[in-house]
Amino acid sequence: MGKMLVYGGYVNIDYDRAFHYFKAAADTGDADGLTSLGMCYVDGYGCEKNQATANYLFFMAAEKGSAQGQYNLAWSFHHGLDVEQDIDTAIQFYCQAANQKHAGAIRELGHICEFGSPQDMVRAADFYTQAAELGDTIAEFDIGTCYQFGTGVNKDIAKSAMYYSRAADKNYPPAILNLGMLHQEGIDGNIDYSKAMSYFEKAAQLGHIKAAGSIGYLWMYGLGVIKDIDKALAFYEAGAISGEVITQYNLGLLYKGLGEIPQDFKKALYWLKKAALQDFAPAQVDLGIMLIKGDGTEVNEVEGFKWICVAYAKNDERAEDLLNYCKNTMSLDKLEEGYNQAQLHVACAKTKNVSTSDELTTLKH
Repeated sequence: MGKMLVYGGYVNIDYDRAFHYFKAAADTGDADGLTSLGMCYVDGYGCEKNQATANYLFFMAAEKGSAQGQYNLAWSFHHGLDVEQDIDTAIQFYCQAANQKHAGAIRELGHICEFGSPQDMVRAADFYTQAAELGDTIAEFDIGTCYQFGTGVNKDIAKSAMYYSRAADKNYPPAILNLGMLHQEGIDGNIDYSKAMSYFEKAAQLGHIKAAGSIGYLWMYGLGVIKDIDKALAFYEAGAISGEVITQYNLGLLYKGLGEIPQDFKKALYWLKKAALQDFAPAQVDLGIMLIKGDGTEVNEVEGFKWICVAYAKNDERAEDLLNYCKNTMSLDKLEEGYNQAQLHVACAKTKNVSTSDELTTLKH
């Protein structure tokens, strides 16, 4: 009854009553009741949010053998939710849930293999396959990505499309977008821009911020549609405004003069800086070039060199070439100031990247 009151259906949603039913079940020691009550504390359904209480309830459920409780507790340790992040403990509880065929737990073991250190894409792909065969939507997308790019498995576009289609049928926006990209690039040599557009539009309707840029690209170059620059710009700008970094970068390049729209250096600078501030190295390089040359702004070699240093620290090949140019054309004082500003940028970034800091240190010496 509690779940019906949370999700609706035959009864109206009522979180307060749901909390009451879950608590009554939890008080009897019922594992499902403990897990569901814990989720109430996570989401604030019928109570104040309290992750610590939720974790305690998940632990109690896990102790009773609840796969969902084990998964939820593992998730808390995995992401440090009101507990100290502990990947080993997360793996322990994910494994307990995975042994009960909990698809989400199997998928998260795959994520740990993919994003952990050292990375193990072969094991990750194996976990994704297992979870996908159990019907996990995100795992279907993950293994589809593996087959698309040949990571952990042999590249197989047909298999990639199959798994993306499974997730797309469940309205998973990233899978819908990627399926559109496969049709745009060609599945078994068959390019279908009309299908690509259809998938991009559906992904956009479901709120995927990358979809607008993909739609804009088809309109810009008349792929499957009659070329319409105004429509293309409208979609590019919608995607850029939503914060999608690659669309911001592409829009900046278009305004810089790498397209069929009137050159506008000020708009190019605006969008390239937006993308650069999202730590996108190609945008940092192009922004640096414009600042050094004074395109659409006053010449600012220090600021330009700063962005090139930041991009170089991400192993951007163009940045490496430009460093030599800067060293041969700029004064030592400006080089030093630009380098110091690059260090400050890295230190103040929302997500610190230790390897980037190390690369900057290497650059100085």
